[in-house]
Amino acid sequence: MPRRGHQVGRRKPTRTVVPFAGRDGYRMEVPVYRVGGQVVDCESLLEGDFVTIVDAYDRDLVEILEQPLALRIWFAGRFRKWTPDFMLRLGARKPELVEVKTLEALYPEDEAEAAKVEGWWEAVGEAAMRQGFAFSLQTEDEIRIQPLLWNAKLLSRYADDLYPEGLVRRGREALLALPLETSVADLQGLTGGDVDAFALALRLDWLGHVEIDRTAKFCRSSLMRVL
Repeated sequence: MPRRGHQVGRRKPTRTVVPFAGRDGYRMEVPVYRVGGQVVDCESLLEGDFVTIVDAYDRDLVEILEQPLALRIWFAGRFRKWTPDFMLRLGARKPELVEVKTLEALYPEDEAEAAKVEGWWEAVGEAAMRQGFAFSLQTEDEIRIQPLLWNAKLLSRYADDLYPEGLVRRGREALLALPLETSVADLQGLTGGDVDAFALALRLDWLGHVEIDRTAKFCRSSLMRVL
């Protein structure tokens, strides 16, 4: 899924949460099933939500690392060190360095401080690109979008291999009889009353066999497309 990065100055149950003296008082451990259930340590709830969205929608995710490296950034007359929150490897694309920040942190009320913050992130983005990385800033505006986040959390419930493979086979066979543009209700009609077609559709979406309509909250009447 193409990721929209935040532009400073142009503002417009599978997870473990524990108290922590960090950015918002919590630390999260989020399993990433696209890479075999690797547990990613997140220093805020917002970081945890970002990782959940990446896991749900980036089907070409190869690797995700927290605080993977340090870059030297020339800013305000001297070199400074910056460590990104995450590095993502997505298919054949260049590695992406990601910083997760709250809007409050990016937009201080003091004008001089706000200009300094904007200049810093411009310098970071330029340095990252010079060294062969993509770079994005992620805030509430990019992460806590509904129904995107709600749907991601639903998908994550059907991400592991505990869902019966036999039901997946039944679902894939049913898809052969459905038009490319279909619905969860149509899938229910073909699989019978002994199958929860909504749960099955979520698992099929996770595996890349269908794509449930992302523009609305997932439900039993959701439209979906056979892939």
